[in-house]
Amino acid sequence: MGPASARSITAFISSLGITRAAQAAWATRLRTTTIAVQLQKSGATQPVTNRLLKFGRACVEAAVNRRQELLSCRPSALKQLSLLGRNGRFTLGAYGFRGLQIGGHDRSLHSPWGASFPVRGREIDATVLFADITAFSARTQELTPTETLIFVNNFFAWISAEALRHTSGLIDKYIGDEVMVVFSKEFGATDPFLEAVQAARWMAENDVLAFWPHMGIASGRVIVGYAGTPLRYNCSVFGAPVALAARCAGIAPDDEGHYSSSITFPASEWGKRELGEVFPAKEYELPDGTIGKQPAPWELLGPRSVEIKNLPDIEVREILRRGTYMPMQSAENRAQYAMSVIERAGRYWPGSPLPDAQ
Repeated sequence: MGPASARSITAFISSLGITRAAQAAWATRLRTTTIAVQLQKSGATQPVTNRLLKFGRACVEAAVNRRQELLSCRPSALKQLSLLGRNGRFTLGAYGFRGLQIGGHDRSLHSPWGASFPVRGREIDATVLFADITAFSARTQELTPTETLIFVNNFFAWISAEALRHTSGLIDKYIGDEVMVVFSKEFGATDPFLEAVQAARWMAENDVLAFWPHMGIASGRVIVGYAGTPLRYNCSVFGAPVALAARCAGIAPDDEGHYSSSITFPASEWGKRELGEVFPAKEYELPDGTIGKQPAPWELLGPRSVEIKNLPDIEVREILRRGTYMPMQSAENRAQYAMSVIERAGRYWPGSPLPDAQ
């Protein structure tokens, strides 16, 4: 193997972002594999090449046994995650955690039933926002699977582009028709709860395709860390506020009046805030040059106690949006139209066979 091959292997290993010890192990394995292949082509016996391959595997296993990370751990942490959110890259798992500070965890555990896994993350105070689509099952019942995918991605793209554009919120995950967003002072929020409520407001007030989202919010201590094993993992948020926010999103308001969207949260988080301060009226210039104000079409309901599945009863408050968008094209119709464009372009092959397994 010449110098050029060695340099290319080294560059490839470095691009993975794993630790130096793991880089060395993987580089040794790749080099020995390359040498084995070359020896095989030149007529070397099978035992020789097998010994080389076994040696390469042993180097990697040694790195695992020493509990060296084989995960992608590009240097970052929470301040860089905040910058990602403000620069338009909203995913929480874009970077890993290395050199954790107080309140963090950095340890590997071994499961007797499977592979070892990292306990790696950072505990922070955060506010979690869940948002889902009203009547998702009924609205997508007549759509094809591909049209349903387009329908859901319209919802997610709209949230990312409109609701989170001017916030420090980071999207943690998409779950079916739900999206989970995290706000924290660690990510740049001055008041995480206030920012989450205002993001929920813009989700509803810019709802041009009439998704009519239900939104739940809860705050508290969470951990941002890796979930999974070295074979497959991602970065996510765990803690009681995550479950509570999801449950709040599923609470139906006890109100007989018309509303299009709702924001539900524990009553204790609202405190002594005034709705007019949280949702200030929109200002506009009148023909005579004076400034007019249009009150926000929201109503804050009083506190009430609700039952929550698998959690203690809790007192919540709800903010309801009384106005409704009546779009010229519904989200369902938009998905069907997009599907027709794909078909006309010849980019839809529903009957194509899967490629043969190699």
